[in-house]
Amino acid sequence: MIYLHRVIVEDSEITWKIYWFNPGILSHRRYVKKIQNEIYKVFPNETYSWDESAHQCFGYNLKDNMIITNICGSHEGSLDKNKHYKDLLDQSPIFFDKDFICFMYDLDNKTKSYEVYYKSEFPESFPETVNTIPFDDKVKLGWVAEYYNDKFERTGQNLFVIGNIIDVYEWIDKQNSGLKKPLPINTNLDDGEDGFRTKNAFKCEYDNEGNLINLRFFGCVKRSKMKKKGKFSHLELSCEYASSINNLEQTEIVETNYDESGNRIPSEIIKRIDDYIFFPKARENGEYERVLLKDM
Repeated sequence: MIYLHRVIVEDSEITWKIYWFNPGILSHRRYVKKIQNEIYKVFPNETYSWDESAHQCFGYNLKDNMIITNICGSHEGSLDKNKHYKDLLDQSPIFFDKDFICFMYDLDNKTKSYEVYYKSEFPESFPETVNTIPFDDKVKLGWVAEYYNDKFERTGQNLFVIGNIIDVYEWIDKQNSGLKKPLPINTNLDDGEDGFRTKNAFKCEYDNEGNLINLRFFGCVKRSKMKKKGKFSHLELSCEYASSINNLEQTEIVETNYDESGNRIPSEIIKRIDDYIFFPKARENGEYERVLLKDM
């Protein structure tokens, strides 16, 4: 099964849904091939070979016709092992020795851009950050990414900040108090899944001059196997911040539910995960419609 792995939240709405798939499963590769074909329709001269089953995440924007695909960055030990790593290095050195790269395709405007993530386990490799207010014990830097346009020119830097929502917002306001906050300040946030790579974080987007211009919430989604007494078992996708999301009906996420003793119990709403995996599909008139991934 293809799982919802991450969401990006702006102004209490989920705007991006990022999915994980297993490239070793044939049905998953067939799904991803459909997505690749939609990309090729708009970008027929795409130079990167998507035939390699090396990338494990893809996603789409809920408001705009944008598709994103994630792939691991190339490094010295991988160049001779898989052709796609060499292809990456041939495109641009910005893809070399990175954690992973997001290829972002705007289908309406026919533009492509990239987001390059530095390796979080090697913070010494991070570029110099552009924030004017330093980090402290309450607000920590999790990882760093940078935006590039299709000419491989850097257009901005993204800092993924971890901390209590009150402390983070106070840190944000010292740099740009006019920014819209992605979630209300009283939102209940957990840490995300186990492991540093799967932490919830606030994505602070800066331009090249160091101005903080946008703030998003980069959230994890938890998967839990649930069973209603006397009924079937099912997979439930949830997050503690779900109650602060205004468009939860557009996702497979449900609010966490607990009994009087504080034990986790199934939600009253059961959502079929496949019913919420939609992608933009081109019609003959050049417009787009949302269709189930399986129907593409």
